[in-house]
Amino acid sequence: MTDLHRRFRSLLRSSPVAYALAGAVGAAAGWAALEPFFQEGGCSGRVGLANAFFFPTVMGAIAAALAAVDSGSGGRFPDRLCRAIAAFGPAFAVAYVLLGPCHILFTDVNPSARHVADFRYPAGAVSAIMARSLTWGLIGLSIGVGVWVAGGGKAKSLGATSGALVGGIMGGMLFDPIQELLQVISIEAPWGSRITGFALEGGVAGFMAGVATGIVSSGRVAVLSGPLSGRVFLLDSRPRSIGSSQSCDLMLGGDPLVQSIHLVIHKAGFAMELQCASPEAVTTVNHRVTWRTSLLDGDRIKVGKTELAFFSCGSDRR
Repeated sequence: MTDLHRRFRSLLRSSPVAYALAGAVGAAAGWAALEPFFQEGGCSGRVGLANAFFFPTVMGAIAAALAAVDSGSGGRFPDRLCRAIAAFGPAFAVAYVLLGPCHILFTDVNPSARHVADFRYPAGAVSAIMARSLTWGLIGLSIGVGVWVAGGGKAKSLGATSGALVGGIMGGMLFDPIQELLQVISIEAPWGSRITGFALEGGVAGFMAGVATGIVSSGRVAVLSGPLSGRVFLLDSRPRSIGSSQSCDLMLGGDPLVQSIHLVIHKAGFAMELQCASPEAVTTVNHRVTWRTSLLDGDRIKVGKTELAFFSCGSDRR
């Protein structure tokens, strides 16, 4: 694997962009699952199951996607699938419970109870947009619950919650204008406003979750061989040095292959990066000689005769 490829994988697994894409894709998947069965104007008469489960399914899908993209799962598909399932259930359940309060809020803020704003009457259109924005933001709080239950941690859960609130409000605000625009240009696509709003809510929730994760994420280095075998070396935002000098954070003395300051592990954006101190400081990552590379969860690092392993923040590997 080339260093460029590794950097690209690190970016996709740890940056806010990756979380935003995951949230938007999750929203699109949830929408696509029920959109074919959705009944337009479902407020009149009997509401079908697709209408009743639409929001809970989309919120659950967003939470599942954000849980699955978590780098703490180490990239293993079974772990990611378990996290996704663990996030979907609670998010779906909380969103379904919130449907009642959201309906009450929608009718209170929008007395006309119109499901689509009528821009011929500005006051009514504004009330409909406000009502939809508030209800979309409120029901989006279920995303944070799902991420938290799946083990996303406090920072990531709060980021997802705040992002879903903001994204829901933004999506709700755009729903009616998009509907109006489609009607003006004579395009019969009422689903366009739904997918746009859901994708925006999922994307913003993911972006905020990624930002929060990047702020607090660090990792750890475990010593697998040598005199210090079993020791765990915690990483944070400060650069950490490894070498034979007593000034190093992790001292590997008595090994002629280890330079006084052999390498430094530091934070680079939202990832952890390994950088050798000099060309003479030979280091291998996963049996490949390297002088600078982004670290991924589970990477094996060889410094002299000592083997180390890098684990990202939240990893369940040992």
